[in-house]
Amino acid sequence: MNNHEKYDIKLASEVNIDALSTFYKLAYPDRHKLIFKYMKWYYRTSLFNLEPLVIEIDNEIVGHAGMMSSYLSYNNNIYKSIWFIDYIILPKYRGKGLGKILTKKWMDCCPTKLTFCNDHSLHIFKKFGWKEDKTFFRAAKILNYNKFIPIVKNMNESLLNLINFNKYLNLINKNKMIKPYPISGNHHHLLDYIFSYEKKLKDIKKIRILRDENWFYWRIMESPFLLDYYFFKTEESLIIVHKFFHKKIKRLNIILTLSSNKKDQINLFRSIIKWSVEENIDLIWLNSNDKIIKDNFKKILPNISNLNFAFSSVDKNLENTMNGNFENIQAIDGDNDLMYSNDN
Repeated sequence: MNNHEKYDIKLASEVNIDALSTFYKLAYPDRHKLIFKYMKWYYRTSLFNLEPLVIEIDNEIVGHAGMMSSYLSYNNNIYKSIWFIDYIILPKYRGKGLGKILTKKWMDCCPTKLTFCNDHSLHIFKKFGWKEDKTFFRAAKILNYNKFIPIVKNMNESLLNLINFNKYLNLINKNKMIKPYPISGNHHHLLDYIFSYEKKLKDIKKIRILRDENWFYWRIMESPFLLDYYFFKTEESLIIVHKFFHKKIKRLNIILTLSSNKKDQINLFRSIIKWSVEENIDLIWLNSNDKIIKDNFKKILPNISNLNFAFSSVDKNLENTMNGNFENIQAIDGDNDLMYSNDN
């Protein structure tokens, strides 16, 4: 960075509100209104009173580092942590060292840090001593290939759905379908199941996101996407999904799956496929580090790719325990689902 370029790092609440809005339009054109309007919810600022950092040069916002607060639970101890999200330096200002400066300042906000990230960010984090956990993956299934073929994807939506061959396969699929419930109005059933499941995990020697009542009401009930959330449930399995459009693709993100019965879980996944075809879903997607899902659901969600997941903690005993020892971190945790949301 040139000596004449002086930078300043501030809290998002300390900068001019119009300047912040303009920056978000440049940095996140598909979801700038969402981030701006629901910032306190999006970054869960109330949990630890933490908020995004911005970096300015000559009073212009040129970079941003978001954080989403969360508790971790391990061995009957509770740890504060933050997810590193919405990190960006505007293209004009890259290559000046600003990213490293902003990352270092962000890392001082909380003792334990987590992130899903791209290859470039992972390279930076490793320079700061972060560790990588290579057990995380993304699994997906395309239900309407027409939406992904350049020549035909811009055709009329109704016509593309009509010529989707999965529609006709679904007609001969005689498997009984477990139908979903909207979460809005049915959340008490959901809450009871999640708490019961989390209670069973209490004594497991794994690091997990603390999904308590406070977490549930923040992540689910206060979400601006509540009306787009559904859940599929049996006595021994639960799956929460998020249905929405992203860049003309109708997506179904499986954001949380909990199960104590593999056969039950498979039946729920099959019901999700059948229901998704009826709902003209184009793509089904999930994130996980659950080896059972990866090994046993290849035929249901055949498109599997690796995810970059990194972590760091000033508590080195905790950090040494983390690698390969996270329990059931999914798209509902961090921003892997939210980053596909848009303002429409």
